[in-house]
Amino acid sequence: MGTLILKALKPLRHGWRRFEYGPATSLGAWFQAHPGAWVVLGLALSMSTLTICWLRAEPLSAPVRRFEAPRALQGWTITQPEGGVEALAQSIGETGLILLTAGQAFTLDPNPVAWTGRLTLENSDAWDHAGGEFGPAAAGGGAHLGRAPAQPGRYRLVWNDPATARQGALELLVLEPAAVRESAGNTTLTVCGEPIGPYLDPLKSPSEDVRKYAALYRPPTLFAIINAQTETLPLDEGLQLGQLVAFLDERAPDGRKIQTNRRHTDRTPVIPALVHKLTALRQRLREQGHTVTRFYITSGFRTPAFNKQIGGAAFSRHCYGDAVDLCIDEDGDLKIDDLNGDGRGDELDGLIIAQAAEDLEREGRVAAGGIGLYHWPGEHSVGSHVHVDCRGFTARWGQRYRNGKKEGFTWWRDTNAVGSSD
Repeated sequence: MGTLILKALKPLRHGWRRFEYGPATSLGAWFQAHPGAWVVLGLALSMSTLTICWLRAEPLSAPVRRFEAPRALQGWTITQPEGGVEALAQSIGETGLILLTAGQAFTLDPNPVAWTGRLTLENSDAWDHAGGEFGPAAAGGGAHLGRAPAQPGRYRLVWNDPATARQGALELLVLEPAAVRESAGNTTLTVCGEPIGPYLDPLKSPSEDVRKYAALYRPPTLFAIINAQTETLPLDEGLQLGQLVAFLDERAPDGRKIQTNRRHTDRTPVIPALVHKLTALRQRLREQGHTVTRFYITSGFRTPAFNKQIGGAAFSRHCYGDAVDLCIDEDGDLKIDDLNGDGRGDELDGLIIAQAAEDLEREGRVAAGGIGLYHWPGEHSVGSHVHVDCRGFTARWGQRYRNGKKEGFTWWRDTNAVGSSD
């Protein structure tokens, strides 16, 4: 399983200019684009790579290729028109995931161009019935042309390479574009008939940080629909699509909050930067000697209306789909595990998770964002959890209850961090 590293390149007249968006810790890969095209390369930390690129709007046609003798498959090149969504990449020998907008055209090329295998659409009837298109390019050479169906959902491409006896699959998650309506600076979205909003105007926020970074508070525009087919879709090891949405809470007769396994909505954005961050965080904690099969995610995406209902911050990153609250709960008792071995599950265990996330941000391995450490005692509390998001600027905070009162506290080591909230 590899972590996706992104690089953007713009072709120049006499070479390439390279902009680094993450540390290059994997094997290099080459790609030649048409003049004027933007290219994004995704490199997994393994011998396999998946290359994703966006090109400026141009006809879907297979490029002219030089003869190349068939070789073993190394990866795929996914080409989407300008405005396409970023893909999530995993090792080529395992299931990979590609995000597509409903109705969007794309090309898929094997790397190398000449390989000995075959690529087929597993559920072609559902794909075709929803208006999808997929097939080999007329020019041959292994290239395939396609158009995502109008119906959002989960589709699957299967491939096999008889030369190496390798086989695998590419999962295609088709996302639904939101209909956008703006009024008095606020934005309301409609996704498959469900209203989501309102998103408030960040320039009118009482928070100086939100006003300063208003461009980072645009509402999400593409949504996955969670149903029986998509909720178990693996985004990465130990992370499924259905975990990205906040669950409903109920109140016991005595007023205590009890978390349920029912989602408050079946619409959610899918933000690749968040998936990459959770992957890196899980790996870092494992390197430190902690057992992390999967994170226990206590809250994910919230619609603005639900976020307001439960008392969340007006500009909470949960509403933008790039935030989760999590802890480690390997024994399944719905409480944070005793990570430091002191016999208790409390904020000191949450601190281990928070500082690991902080280290990854400081090293430039993940997107900058907010990290909040919480400690809530009580029978129906997880004890301590950590908020992680990808807002695009550094923010840190801590909250805990002591003697029946909520108080803030400082836990972070980054002296340049901005104090904020979720």
